[in-house]
Amino acid sequence: MREQLAKALTALTGVLIVVAALAFGAIQNRPDAARLAPVDAERLAAGKAVYEAQGCALCHAIAGEGDPAYPLDGIGARMNEAQLRAHIAPAADLAAGFPEVVFEMKQAYHTMSPEDMGALVDYLRNLK
Repeated sequence: MREQLAKALTALTGVLIVVAALAFGAIQNRPDAARLAPVDAERLAAGKAVYEAQGCALCHAIAGEGDPAYPLDGIGARMNEAQLRAHIAPAADLAAGFPEVVFEMKQAYHTMSPEDMGALVDYLRNLK
């Protein structure tokens, strides 16, 4: 009897773990509108050009190219559009989240044109 109870409890625990993992995966991977918005190849090329023109690879890497200390591979899966914009050109109240020299350098991105910022964000958003 004890052996059957132990087997049933083990099976139930296994089922609960699988159900919890599936539920967690569904919550973490739910699509949002920003991730599903299609971005055409021309827009991605424009964003990549902004990335290169701004010298982003001096501090970041994509696909192993650039400074490997801060890779951006998969950033589009971790940050939404608003988060990317806030990270590229952080507001003054976010200064504590960055080393002082990095925060000061990022302040220059506030002068980037809205078109360039949008293209850069779309490019990064599509790095999944």
